[in-house]
Amino acid sequence: MFSNIFNLSNKNKEFYHSLKDVLGYKPKNLIYYERALTHKSIREVNDYGVVVNNERLEFLGDSVLDTVVADFLFNKFPSEDEGFLTNLRSKIVKRKHLDSLGAKLGLDILIKSKIRGDKIHSHVLGNALEALVGAIYLDRGYKYSKFFIIEILIKKHVNIDELITTEENFKSRLIEYVQREKVDLVFDTQDTTNKKGKFEAKVIINTEEKGKGIGNSKKEAEQNAAKDALKNIDQ
Repeated sequence: MFSNIFNLSNKNKEFYHSLKDVLGYKPKNLIYYERALTHKSIREVNDYGVVVNNERLEFLGDSVLDTVVADFLFNKFPSEDEGFLTNLRSKIVKRKHLDSLGAKLGLDILIKSKIRGDKIHSHVLGNALEALVGAIYLDRGYKYSKFFIIEILIKKHVNIDELITTEENFKSRLIEYVQREKVDLVFDTQDTTNKKGKFEAKVIINTEEKGKGIGNSKKEAEQNAAKDALKNIDQ
């Protein structure tokens, strides 16, 4: 359903023009974008009794975002190995970075949410950004999704060189998580020199093992274990 600008209400016209500024092109079906920018805290229900929020679009957008970023990095760095590309992609699409990109795009103004103040940055914007990508994909297809991600997001708002040189501190992120969630954290690190010539670390949260890692030093092993644990917990 194409959104005829002349038939829209003043409120929807304002939303339409704001979207056009964010996307870099004219949206067709505003319903997708309205859904993408509706947080679950609104508790909106449609005429069929189905809850309306951006979580399904977030799922779709996450996959599209991963694909486009992988494609972009694969072509931009033809001489780099899989490890480099995977690490850089993870830095671009990690939740905290997406939150920052969502803020730069002004999604905090467009999103419908009952969450206010500092809590609006608790991944609400990053989730909305992924949902927005999902909406673009449904509205205009892969071509426009790729245009938005590369031309609007990456080229305008992502400092690739800075991300390459930034060393991720996974242990600090994990400690921040356990302090916020008020759970117990233990690093069980063993010197396995006799077996592997390395250290082996386990992350235990509330008596449950959440991640493992090895390294040539205790610090490296714990960083790798923390990285593994972050994949297995709901941040």
